[in-house]
Amino acid sequence: MAETSGLHDPYWYEISVGQEYLIKMLNPEEKISSVTFQKSIEDGLDDVVVEFENGQVNCIQIKHSRVDNSFTFTDLFCGYDNKDSLFKTLSKGWKNEIEKQKTAVVLFTNRSLGIKKSTITVNGKKNKIPDIDSFYHFLKEHGVSKESNLNERVQNGLSILNEELSELSDDEKDRFIESFLIVPNEPSNEGIKSRINLLIQKKMGCGESLAQQIHAQLDHACRVWTTSDRKDNEKVYREDVLRAIS
Repeated sequence: MAETSGLHDPYWYEISVGQEYLIKMLNPEEKISSVTFQKSIEDGLDDVVVEFENGQVNCIQIKHSRVDNSFTFTDLFCGYDNKDSLFKTLSKGWKNEIEKQKTAVVLFTNRSLGIKKSTITVNGKKNKIPDIDSFYHFLKEHGVSKESNLNERVQNGLSILNEELSELSDDEKDRFIESFLIVPNEPSNEGIKSRINLLIQKKMGCGESLAQQIHAQLDHACRVWTTSDRKDNEKVYREDVLRAIS
């Protein structure tokens, strides 16, 4: 059995990402009103949900990997075992939320965006596809482009994307792409823990020893905030954080 079998790295990584926002929420200038772990909304949008005072809501989907590999086109756009692709799952969740509030979908990962082009088989036909890094930046600049003079890989990528967004109208497709953000190259568990400790020192004006103590208090509070012990109190507010670290 592998030495890492059964470890809960992704679980604690998800908590650590949320903890960063908990500390930021203590600064009124950040204008964060609440943070929720595993919110009771659509799958794919529920890992960490950050609500702002202006009504903006960031739904953060977290993809952690202990393996040093990149995040690829197929990781985002291709489903497996008759399941929807990650991209389709996120878009369906976004569609169900847009009537309620202004929602941004953030894919947060410690993996880099892949830069290798490849070929996949769709309906028995081989298709050249772009690397996810260049394709993502193309989408952010052009949206779901209808230009005809695009290279074969980009055209194939757009064809796959449109199939994954088939439940959205043309206007919704552009709005979803606009609201969709990938945050790659984030540190792994130890790196993000160190970043939280530095953030605590900065926000609280304290030394490393006290920052580690405050971080431990947050870890303890998260045993409630991330489990059924919270009951119906999903959202964590500034006052909850202050009470937990006092």
